[in-house]
This record gives sequence, C-alpha cells and structure tokens, in this order.
Amino acid sequence: ESGTFDDEIGYWTSVLQQPVAPLPLDHAHSRENSAESARTVTMSLTERETRALLYEVAETYHTQINEVLLTALAEGFRRWTGERRVLVDVEGHGREAIVSTVDLARTVGWFTAIYPVQLSLPVVWEPGAALKQIKEQLRAVPRAGVGYGILKYLRRTEELRSIQAQVSFNYLGQLDQVVSGSSLYHLAPESAGPAYSPLGKRTHLLAFYGSVFCGQFQLRVEYSRNLHRQDTIEALADNFITALRALITHCTTGETFSYTPSDFPLISVDQEQLDKAFSLVEFEE
Repeated sequence: ESGTFDDEIGYWTSVLQQPVAPLPLDHAHSRENSAESARTVTMSLTERETRALLYEVAETYHTQINEVLLTALAEGFRRWTGERRVLVDVEGHGREAIVSTVDLARTVGWFTAIYPVQLSLPVVWEPGAALKQIKEQLRAVPRAGVGYGILKYLRRTEELRSIQAQVSFNYLGQLDQVVSGSSLYHLAPESAGPAYSPLGKRTHLLAFYGSVFCGQFQLRVEYSRNLHRQDTIEALADNFITALRALITHCTTGETFSYTPSDFPLISVDQEQLDKAFSLVEFEE
C-alpha cells in the first residue's frame, strides 16, 4: 500500500479497456469450464527447427523466445477468429530484479507473475513486421508484469478486477537443461496425477504451454471438452506451429537484420526513424 506501483494503474487499465472479441465456442450452451472436462492437444517442432528457434532466430530482430512464441500465438488466433487482437494472460517466473532491496539469490522456486498483454498484429501478416510489433508491445510491460498482481490483489484496484483474459500462455523453458544426463534427478515415467480437483473450475478457456524437451519444442493447448471440440483446438495448434515455422524461416534465411526502439532505451526514437538510419549503414561481417 506504499503506492510504489500506482504509476502503473493507467497502463494496466488501458490494456484491459481495449475492445477484444470473445472467443468462438463449439458448445456455447454447454456445461461449466470444469477441471474434469480439461483435455490437451500437443504438437511439436523438429529438432532442427527447435535449434533454429533457440539459437538463430533471436539474432535477426534481437528478440527473446517469448516474443517469438507470442507472435505465433497471435497469428494462430487471427487465422481462427479473423481478429488482429487477442488478450492473453502471460505467466512468468517473477524472479526478475524488480525491487533493488530484495535479493532472491538464496530462494528456490518461482515467484509467479501473471499479467494481461494485449497482442495486436499489423493489418497484413508479414513475419518481420509482426514480430517487431509484438516485441515492442511486450517490452512496454512495466517491471516484467509483477505490478499487475500487486495492484489487483494487494492494492485491490477495482479497475483491474472486472476483466479476465480468456487465454493464458506460459513458456516453461528448456526442460532438457533441468533433467540432463548428469543430473541427480530424472523425470519419473509414471503420471503425477491430477494437479487440481475435478470439481474445480478452470481459470481460462484455453491455456498454452510451451517447452523444450528431448531437443524439440513442444506446444500443449489445454481446453475444455464442454466448450470446444478436439478438431477445433487441433486446427488452432496447427495455426500456431505454422506461424512459428514461418517466423523461423523468415529469420534464418536471407540477410534480414533489424532493430526496434526498445533496443535503444536511452534515446527517444520510433521505428520509422530507426529503419531510415540503418538503411544508410552497411554492415560487414
């Protein structure tokens, strides 16, 4: 209640107030979005595509993997709904150095931060332009999104409590690094069992999870069979993977190379000015 995060209220309010069309449902008058009704669709990239995603794509537009994956997510929804905007609750580990007086070095686990992001694509889909636009939208999020939860649940800011995103996204990282061959721990072959009571209610209509395991990027989309058919979600997941492959191809072929304004936080410059400036520069290997 110190007011440290009050300067973010205007930002989060503007994100939630932008109009977003509700997602289409296959069973609009069906039962509840219950935990018992949850089902999952899984799709993967090849090992070669995954290596390109992890180690080559970032060099083209100086992006982080979350920015690439969320660009593919936005395009996947556009192909399904025809809408250029989608509101997504992004989940992060929350371990960023948000407050200088707090040291998390001697702690274990995640300080999960969940915050809404309004993803908006250009009018015409072009991989480079879409990736740069989504990158800037994500980097505009203050303090890695931690302030949203503080304002909504601790500060109890009413403006942030009335709107709920229908989609969630969580990139879990490279699980291969956690359970490598030399690790003391290994993944158990048996199921861990249900994480939630079957009587519980799911928080989102669709939940996207990305991870890298056995050298391959894997996408899992969790949905409710009470609300969507399996073939609908399979088509949506395929849209995501198709858009992701287009981004990988665009960034790893040719001589594409570009910066965006967030790459230069100490100066005020827009994309048009940057493009004009770098068009005058010859880059040599």
